[in-house]
Amino acid sequence: MKIVTHLQKLWKRMISRFPFVFEKADQDAVIGFTDVTALKAFGRTTVSTSSQPHTVSGDAPSVHYKRAMTALGLRHSSRRLFAVLSSRVIKKQKTNLPKKNVIQKNDDASKRSNRVNEKVEYVSHRITHARKQAKTKAQSLTKKVGGSLAMPLTELPFLARKKEVADLGGNDLEKDSRFRTIFIVCIFAILIYIILIVKVENIQSFNGEGWFFLIYSFAVTFYVLSRLLIAYFYKPQIPEHATQSDKELPTVTFGIPCKDEEENICETIERIAASDYPKEKFDIIVINDGSEDDTLSEMKRGKAIAKEKYNVNVRVIDWKQNRGKRDGMAESVRESSHEILVFIDSDSFVEKDTLRNLVKYFVDPDVGAVAGQAYVANAEENFLTKMQEVKYFVAFKAYKSAEAIFGGVSCCSGCCAAYRRSYIVDHMDAFLNQYFLGVRCTYGDDRSLTNIVLKNGHKALFAPDAISHTFAPDNMRQFLKQQLRWKKSWTRETFVSSKFMWKKHPFLAISHFVGFLLPLAAPFVVFRALIIYPLNNQAPPYYYFFGIVIMSFVYGLYYYIYMRDNKWIYGVIFSIFYTFLLVWQLPWAILNIRDPKWGTR
Repeated sequence: MKIVTHLQKLWKRMISRFPFVFEKADQDAVIGFTDVTALKAFGRTTVSTSSQPHTVSGDAPSVHYKRAMTALGLRHSSRRLFAVLSSRVIKKQKTNLPKKNVIQKNDDASKRSNRVNEKVEYVSHRITHARKQAKTKAQSLTKKVGGSLAMPLTELPFLARKKEVADLGGNDLEKDSRFRTIFIVCIFAILIYIILIVKVENIQSFNGEGWFFLIYSFAVTFYVLSRLLIAYFYKPQIPEHATQSDKELPTVTFGIPCKDEEENICETIERIAASDYPKEKFDIIVINDGSEDDTLSEMKRGKAIAKEKYNVNVRVIDWKQNRGKRDGMAESVRESSHEILVFIDSDSFVEKDTLRNLVKYFVDPDVGAVAGQAYVANAEENFLTKMQEVKYFVAFKAYKSAEAIFGGVSCCSGCCAAYRRSYIVDHMDAFLNQYFLGVRCTYGDDRSLTNIVLKNGHKALFAPDAISHTFAPDNMRQFLKQQLRWKKSWTRETFVSSKFMWKKHPFLAISHFVGFLLPLAAPFVVFRALIIYPLNNQAPPYYYFFGIVIMSFVYGLYYYIYMRDNKWIYGVIFSIFYTFLLVWQLPWAILNIRDPKWGTR
């Protein structure tokens, strides 16, 4: 019961959103954080310097002190002499002053006064230091493009941590970072040890029945932990001659098929145009796929901005009738004459260095496709988007990294992915006219195009430093439709890729087939654990629940090790949510695999 109580307390601290009011002393201390308001981007928390009490309500940008420190990347602790401690010292100073009616010795009063003054001076020094850190942090995180466009803040946080320690934190923060890393890794290792102990207990208590479920239990544990372990050692293998001058850089075309995206398409175009890449070396093709809103006018506005501000050519293709995303991608390939094609979703944004970090992998002529790292742009919006933030990170950082070691990333996601045009241009007819079970394929274009690259003997890699930001579904209905479509495309394309994956590296081949069979078996295992086992044994499946919770914590802590973000707890919840609820989507997706509807439009 004590464990449950502690978990409840942890849970309340993680998701609490109660209003917090600064005291007057705290308001004075926060005045120095004027530049922090620049951190308001993609729903990031900010600090207001208003003289009014700071509360959290509605769309107000101000938040309580602890979250402000977290947003700034600064430490916050009740024993650290930052702004909050200032008020405590002042209060203590007042209480320690001699009362009028009490006679005290002058020397004692002088000593107490000196001690208080020393503490106040030290507090002031710490607050001044914190203000300088906040200002430097805000300036480093906020980028202005063309004087108007604020770039995203989440620039590869798990790699930027070392630079942050070197630039801002000094020795104290560096020691703190090392301690936290060692501490979390130890917890991570202990959880894995507990999982293995539970598995051994299952073997010892095995009575000769249920071989299938015992094998499944060990297989899924080995599959997940091996992915996490291998991904930890992943380092992009860039050839020594990958450093290219601007003249040596390849030419690039961005292809953006778009339907009903009037809110985002202009900004998507402008962010691409602002890329740190020779402007004469890349262009943009945007395709209005039968939109019924003002998408076309927003495309034209983005085209004008790209030309006037950045001298980047944008070609707008207007289709009156909706043809589908595949047709838009194929049109981009055929209309381009450049070496590299970069496909990006119409509601996704790139950073200035994303393009350079993608194309450097193509120095190797064997590379046919490169997947970028995607973050959720609206991660702070609600409970669901926070869960997806953790899901996206682990899916890219762990699973794609593990596959990239052997040059076989199974899906170069549509958020942001690059392809060598010469390797795919001759396959556009097959891409457009792909049929499965007698029905033309309309979704799963990213997996299908990746399969074309892998099938022809080329590599598909992962670029963790090529960042994009995409909007995730913020309501359950839209989320479930998206997941259903993804599961249908996963089933179809995994079946297709099974015809040639056995020729790849042995580890990649084994991983592919195990990763295909385990999700297919999962619904049967969950049904047996939740229904059959309790009926036969007249008791809940405690070991099964315990194993799921421990594996979920491993999932969440993997996110925390890199991100230092309290959203890790949402990863734990998502893992449990997936195991008991989303696992039932796969059988339904298989039964409806011939349905060509997109689902979210």
